[in-house]
Amino acid sequence: IPEIKGTMVSRPMQAIIDEAVRLQDGGIQELIIIAQDTTDYGADFGVKNGLSKLLNGICSAAPHLPWIRLMYAYPGYVTDELIETMATHQQILPYLDIPLQHGHRETLKRMRRPANIEWVYKTLEKLRTAMPNLAIRTTFIVGYPGETDEEFAGLQQFVSDLKFDRVGAF
Repeated sequence: IPEIKGTMVSRPMQAIIDEAVRLQDGGIQELIIIAQDTTDYGADFGVKNGLSKLLNGICSAAPHLPWIRLMYAYPGYVTDELIETMATHQQILPYLDIPLQHGHRETLKRMRRPANIEWVYKTLEKLRTAMPNLAIRTTFIVGYPGETDEEFAGLQQFVSDLKFDRVGAF
C-alpha cells in the first residue's frame, strides 16, 4: 500500500489532541483513531511509542470523551508501553483491529508481509494478560496465489489457537 499511496505522514500530535478536545466539547461519544497503521504513529517525526504518547495526551486533555477506539494496529509495533497505556485508561476501549492477512509464514512471505508468527502469539498473549476483556478483530486473505493446503491448514490452526473475537476472510 505505501508504494501506491506514498509513505506514512503523521498529523502533528497537538493538532489531534486539540481536535479530540473540540469533539469532546461538542458532545462526541466515540473517537476512532484510524490509519493504515496506527501503531506506527509518529515514526516519521522520529517519535518512539508515538501512539502511546498520543493516547495519553488525548486522555489527559479530553477526560470526558467516553470512548476511544483504535483501528488497524500491527502486532510488530504493539509495544509494552502501548499495552500499558491501553490497560490504564478506561476511555480506551479494550478492542483492537489487527489486520494479520494470514497465519502461515510462507504465505506471508509471498505477500511481502511480516512473517514472524511467534511474535503475533507473544503480542496477543501480552495484550490479553493486560486486558482480559480485550476484543480482537482481524482479517485474512485465503486462496492467495501459491497457498497450499498445508498453508491453509496452518492458517486454520492459527485462528483456532488465537481465538479471535471477529474474523473477516477474503
